[in-house]
Amino acid sequence: MPWITRSFIIIHNMTEVVRGTRKVMEKQGKVAQYVSMKQYYVNQKYDLEEVLTPLYGWKQEYFNWCKRQKREDYSLTFLLDQIRASYLSPAYNYNKLVDEIIQDMFWDEIKYEIPDCQWVSMGRRTSQIIIELQNCLVSIKIALDRSVKLFRLYKKGIAEYSTFGHIDSSTNKAKGFMAQVIQDKDKDDILEYVYQKYCEWIRECVQPRDAIIHYDDIQVEYFFFEGHEIPKFICRKKQDVIEFSFQDVTLYISSFYAFYSEVTRMIFEKITNFAE
Repeated sequence: MPWITRSFIIIHNMTEVVRGTRKVMEKQGKVAQYVSMKQYYVNQKYDLEEVLTPLYGWKQEYFNWCKRQKREDYSLTFLLDQIRASYLSPAYNYNKLVDEIIQDMFWDEIKYEIPDCQWVSMGRRTSQIIIELQNCLVSIKIALDRSVKLFRLYKKGIAEYSTFGHIDSSTNKAKGFMAQVIQDKDKDDILEYVYQKYCEWIRECVQPRDAIIHYDDIQVEYFFFEGHEIPKFICRKKQDVIEFSFQDVTLYISSFYAFYSEVTRMIFEKITNFAE
């Protein structure tokens, strides 16, 4: 249901002036509400060049260190180039998700600003939200898998093609890289940090991804809160129903980049301390 009325108020007398003024004020309030809510979503988007800036900084810092040490080992520099696309992908897909949510939530206003030939049906708008949301979640898991290559720079015993893995909540048994984390976290500060973040957000983040890869697409539902339409996402994994929000996805993305930044810093310090 549109939030902005498009009717013109014809004022015939002073009584109608008062009524019309009230309606105009109500309309202005709805416009302000519309703009502020839309701007909220716009403000969540990432500057992709800024996302890449830390990656370039780490490369340069490691290159400079190798040069000072007169070392020919540029493994970290090369690796950061190899994983750049995977590193950028969560923010890239998140931005596209935001665009699709804005298009769907504010379609009743947007459609009057574009030619009829560019109109997008409700079914397509919803499908495009699901596509970008699933891309976003899958890209986080891919980037986590790529991060295992970073750990191999300082930690022996990690298989070359190991994935990030997971911990079975019912048995506490781990697979992939997380098995090494469980085994050595008490004697390795980096692995202890990984374990903490896995418990804080990674486990929860990858659950929807596992569900959509192996079972069903995510479903989108809207509910009203304080006059606003709020999207809610639902997916199913066998008998389990997983619900999460746009705010959850926003938290996953910011947590992912904070995690990558801290892990890279710690690994860089570990590598350089070993060498010195």
